[in-house]
Amino acid sequence: MRSRTTGIKQRALVNDEHICTAALSEMICSARSYDTSADYHDSCAIFHPIPFRWCEATGFNGIIQVEPGRVLHCVWTFIRRTKRNSRTGMPTQTITQRLDSGDLLLMDGGTGSELQRRGVDVLQGATAQRLGAWSGPANIDAPDVVAEVHRDYLVARADIIISNSFWTNRHRLAPIGLGNNWERYARAAARIAVETRNDTNLEAFVAGGIAAPCVEVALPRAGQNPSSDVESLGATSVRKMFSEVASVLADEGADFILPEYIGHIEDAVAAVEGASEAGLPVLLGMRHVTTNGNLQYGESFEELGAALSGLGVAGVMLMCSEPEEVSGSLPNLRNAFDGPIGAYSP
Repeated sequence: MRSRTTGIKQRALVNDEHICTAALSEMICSARSYDTSADYHDSCAIFHPIPFRWCEATGFNGIIQVEPGRVLHCVWTFIRRTKRNSRTGMPTQTITQRLDSGDLLLMDGGTGSELQRRGVDVLQGATAQRLGAWSGPANIDAPDVVAEVHRDYLVARADIIISNSFWTNRHRLAPIGLGNNWERYARAAARIAVETRNDTNLEAFVAGGIAAPCVEVALPRAGQNPSSDVESLGATSVRKMFSEVASVLADEGADFILPEYIGHIEDAVAAVEGASEAGLPVLLGMRHVTTNGNLQYGESFEELGAALSGLGVAGVMLMCSEPEEVSGSLPNLRNAFDGPIGAYSP
């Protein structure tokens, strides 16, 4: 099947239930030929329209997030392709060195939601008020399924997979009695991702994902402004959490660290400072931005840019946000932060 405007084919992945926008690399290469007069391009209408203004806001460079079985959101960022040494399996240049190369990368989609869809319980400790530990225990309880999810994304031509380490920290695991197992889960997450990458596509990157502990955060969009993690735990404790998890992910072969699901600016600073101690490039994911172009709790992107200045952040992305929220916020992020920017939604 071909798009009316680009001639891009669509292809089936794994089986008939796994359909992805086809020839995704072809779609990316065709980005500059899209109809700039249209708000939305119809080549992904079967899944979710691509807001063209996102492409404009990020200078026509980007990353499309793919999802086995369904593409929930197609979004763009400034992460780009790198080549890997065929002998060592390592990139000839780091992702930071390639940020200005002009190539485009595909990022994977949600891992926890895919695990749940494939029969793995990721809701341990969840209540009506808050999420539990999410998918971390699956790295030990169902490692083959975790690897299968990563592999499907790679087969779907994703160039970046995020390790299944979203909430593998002691603060999120403690409420279900698994706090002392955080390192075991984090190490397994990175190892599974790296091994699957090595077996499937040596050109792909592994992002070491670390979500904020979210000590006082209820389920998203609960209509409240909880205290930041820095307020709840102290900046030293937050930095330590990101540092210790990042160190484990780096030790197992992650290519860069991705502190994500960050809501407050002071948490972003602590996350970057802690994650940077692992010695890898750090990209940052800020959650639930607003349609009026601010961060989740009303802080401005100008304040975020000023706070991150001098910390060596390799890129800032918006995540877990609706298309309209991303569209309203990307231009403000672009004005506030000189480095690579983008968006994704797990």
